[in-house]
Amino acid sequence: MARKTVFVTLAAAGTLLVGCGNSPAAPRACTLMAALNGITVDIDPPLADQVLSASIRACWATACRDETVPLSPATRSAPTTCTGNAPTDVCGAQALPTGGKHGFVNLAGMPDSPVEVTLTLRSADTEPLVHKQLTVDPVMANPNGPGCGGDAAQAGLIVTADKQVRQR
Repeated sequence: MARKTVFVTLAAAGTLLVGCGNSPAAPRACTLMAALNGITVDIDPPLADQVLSASIRACWATACRDETVPLSPATRSAPTTCTGNAPTDVCGAQALPTGGKHGFVNLAGMPDSPVEVTLTLRSADTEPLVHKQLTVDPVMANPNGPGCGGDAAQAGLIVTADKQVRQR
């Protein structure tokens, strides 16, 4: 009797597993990645050499946030080098400095609707190099794909060498 029960249980489990893999309604696998709400700032060279600090004032609904934008040297990827096309072959990539600067400020709660932004870039003296107000339209970033969660509203600003500011 015990032998018969085990066989029936294993057969039912096998049917369940086969059914899960072939079902058109089977759930899609999601990664555990997430994005942050916020705004990126990219400053082109040679203006970037003069910028020591950056700040953003972002306003939506009835609230405003004043934040410092941490800046780092901007890089781009050099062409990759590969030893072949097999899965076990090795490829390498190198980050090359662009002469620009890049930063991201986390703005928890920022919506994916228009946001009033004032960007201020400062040099060693106290006068702003750039002080620009504009409206940005954040878009939802979904690193896992639709329906997997981890979504966030994001926008990007580019500051050109001639001190023009535009949304990326």
